[in-house]
Amino acid sequence: MNKLEKFITKIPWSFIGVLIALIFGILGIYSMVREKKPNIIYEIINEANVLDVRKPLKDLSIFFQGEDIQKGNLNLRILTVRVENNGEVDILQGQYDAGGIWGVQVQNARIIEARLINSNSEYIKSKLNPDVIEDDKIKLNKIIFEKGKFFVLELLVIHEKVLKPDIIPFGKIAGIDRIVIVKSWEEEEKETFMARLFYGNVFIHFLRFIGYFLVLIVIGVTFGLSASKFSALINKRKSELRKIEIIKAFGNASLQGKSKGKFLFEYYIKHGEENIKRLNELLKDKERLILDIKKFEVDRKFIEKHGLLRPDLETVTPSSEREFIRRAYYVESPIGKLVEDGVIKLGDANKVNIEKGFMRALDEFLKYLEVAEKK
Repeated sequence: MNKLEKFITKIPWSFIGVLIALIFGILGIYSMVREKKPNIIYEIINEANVLDVRKPLKDLSIFFQGEDIQKGNLNLRILTVRVENNGEVDILQGQYDAGGIWGVQVQNARIIEARLINSNSEYIKSKLNPDVIEDDKIKLNKIIFEKGKFFVLELLVIHEKVLKPDIIPFGKIAGIDRIVIVKSWEEEEKETFMARLFYGNVFIHFLRFIGYFLVLIVIGVTFGLSASKFSALINKRKSELRKIEIIKAFGNASLQGKSKGKFLFEYYIKHGEENIKRLNELLKDKERLILDIKKFEVDRKFIEKHGLLRPDLETVTPSSEREFIRRAYYVESPIGKLVEDGVIKLGDANKVNIEKGFMRALDEFLKYLEVAEKK
């Protein structure tokens, strides 16, 4: 198990699971107890001049409905307005002010024409019926405005060039204290990075935090597992190349039978040159070698007592499971293998005996690796 895999196994998944469940539980309770409100947003999605004469010409006259708009310093403009119920509940007809009118007013301009050009509701298309009731006012029927539904109005207006037309919704709807007007085609150019970053209320920011937290966990785990698998593939490929190298240098027989070099070759194929050098250093460090041999003997007895497989997870505690894994590590260590094979023996008075044939094979193999490294 490499370091990355060990790190992943140490992540407190149970705690993270409880935390996520708690967060979603709080969100669920909050969504049930808080009052759901309607909301309408008016979005000016486009503004365009019908005629765009940047420089007045002396002999140019442009008439509209019998009026010379060029001489009158007037302008024809089309406003495209999208109205949406982006709230959490439907707006019913009983929520409109019974004694008032619901509609849109255009400031600094005279409305020539208003028409419905789009909607995601066939009901709205048939019932809205925009009507210009005054020079600057459009009346809309008090429709059942379901959440998620929208309609788009196209307004043709005439205004003085020095004044810019603007829209103002009118008509009271119960539950809506403030109506938002957005000029999306302008906001896209003006909106700063900080404005985008801090857009939304506290609840929205809380949801963003939870979302980012969960995404980071998923990305981290995915990256960790991918990196672990990639690392395993690289190690496997390195082992295959080392095996080819050994067979080429020493022949197939080197990995068969019970030759002194077989253990070294297999250990080199699996773990590489650096670990062969560490093994050589360990065999020369008698004090550390004695400690490792004694650990092996104690841990071997523990493993034999509890069996070679991991204990039943229902009876094992986290601490005893870690103890089992720790002891199994020593039993599977190279020193443990060499003790089992009788290559290393611990005699009286803590005297370590290592087969001379094995040490000769190790010295020869290290010389081979040194020569191969220089090529």
